[in-house]
Amino acid sequence: MAGSDRAQSRRVGPHPALHLCGFRELLAERLDLPGLPQVIFRYGHPVDPVPPSPRRLLADLLPD
Repeated sequence: MAGSDRAQSRRVGPHPALHLCGFRELLAERLDLPGLPQVIFRYGHPVDPVPPSPRRLLADLLPD
């Protein structure tokens, strides 16, 4: 949340490069990882402002 306050964005998920032949092994070797990476975390400042994701009211989720 602190990153959001500083206008930073993040993405967690599988990356197409992970499916390239030998990329997982190369990444694991270069980063000295104990296993093969499954997802890539991306952090940084977006080129364009990112609108906040829509939120539902608590009353919609927990009706009386």
